[in-house]
Amino acid sequence: MVAWVVILAVTLLVAAMQMLQPAREVEEGRLERAMVTFQARYLVGAASVFGERAAGPVERRVEAWQPQLPGQQVRVAVVAGELIGPEAALERLRAVEETPAETGEKGETGETGQSHFRGEVRFPTSHSLAAAKMGTVPAGRSGPAENPPARGILLRLYEDYSENRLDGPSVEEAEREQLQQQLGWLGELALAPPGSDTALRERVLADARRTFYLVLGALAALGLLGMVGFVGLVLFLAFLFANTLPGLQPAPEHSGVYAETFAWWLVLFVGLSIVGGLVFGPGAVGAAGFLSMIGSLAALGWPAARGVSREQLRDELGWTGGRGAGAELVAAVGCYAMAIPLVVLAVSLTGILAGFAGQSLQLNTAPAHPAAEWIAEGTWWQRIQILVLACVVAPIVEEIAFRGLLYRHLRDATRTMRRGGSVLLSAVVSSVLFALLHPQGLLAVPALTAIALALTFMREWRGTLVPSIVAHGLNNAVVMAVLLTVLAQ
Repeated sequence: MVAWVVILAVTLLVAAMQMLQPAREVEEGRLERAMVTFQARYLVGAASVFGERAAGPVERRVEAWQPQLPGQQVRVAVVAGELIGPEAALERLRAVEETPAETGEKGETGETGQSHFRGEVRFPTSHSLAAAKMGTVPAGRSGPAENPPARGILLRLYEDYSENRLDGPSVEEAEREQLQQQLGWLGELALAPPGSDTALRERVLADARRTFYLVLGALAALGLLGMVGFVGLVLFLAFLFANTLPGLQPAPEHSGVYAETFAWWLVLFVGLSIVGGLVFGPGAVGAAGFLSMIGSLAALGWPAARGVSREQLRDELGWTGGRGAGAELVAAVGCYAMAIPLVVLAVSLTGILAGFAGQSLQLNTAPAHPAAEWIAEGTWWQRIQILVLACVVAPIVEEIAFRGLLYRHLRDATRTMRRGGSVLLSAVVSSVLFALLHPQGLLAVPALTAIALALTFMREWRGTLVPSIVAHGLNNAVVMAVLLTVLAQ
């Protein structure tokens, strides 16, 4: 009972801190710019591949794309100029508010050309949970964001295009170089309008088509894998309610011990996250994460102190090899596949709820782990540390805690129920707690719960943590690979 008071108190505290935390003023960093560029390349690529057949849907997507940041508004204006026409680009560019960078006046920072958008410091609890995997927020994100780039140049350029002067005589060569330097691929797109027959336009469209085919291939692969996962979910539920599913064996005598151990783990995890953030400070990306993750495993000494033998602890928490490395690796891929339809359902529901709240989910506004900022803004050494933490350390530690300790306790505590009810109730409770304790925010809870459900189902199915650990690491590795791909664009 005391253990659950601690567990619920810490979980509610973390959730409350995320809800009460004042929203940070919107910033634009490398990650946000990369996401806008990635979406732009996809849309331009789709239009290039399908031509007139994609004109309507693509135009509607661009018209609905209304970013809030001035820099993003300028970038989306370039996309509008390409896919709708120069008048659409001019309309968007004229709507972008002038900033100190263009007027030469001083902004709130007191320095000419500095943006007036500034970040806010996060509450310690939210910050510390983020630090548990990737340290503190990147130093590069605490300062002012980038100014709306090259708005004046683009206005003159699209005025030329609107008068069918496709060579853009109003823009000098130095300004063209400035566009490419500040906007990258989008700058090249602006300099190669539809109707121009140049090597630059061919190269820009070829890049866009590659991005489109990359996304199309990834979606096809996930779709096929998701169908396999759906079959796996159906089989799991059928075996479960037919009571023919091999899985966990009851261990009621240690149920309370595992609840206590999870409570100790949670307190150590949060406490060491805070201590790590204070001791190591910004820049020490991996130190705080390794401290909180690995240090929290000291809680596993509690079962021994309560009389649980090493062999019992190993068997009851799933620290076994299962039915062989090959079989468990195949099960891990199946587990990842099972998560796909659950995540699709969760994201769809989240989008519907966000729509009722008057919000919209887009690639550059969807919930993201703070580690994404470190991947975008950090050094290569910091990125390596994040990859190790996200793909190796976190899956091992979190699976031991949630699918080992917590799920084991819940299954034993609900052993008087029918097995199907016990499994589903235990899986939902442990998965929701898993989601609430992550730093992506409450909007990400449904998707994180869906992933955790698949991991928990496989834990029940195989009786070992190996497939869940591997699938967890695979999921994080895929997310990191997607992020690095977006940044590479």
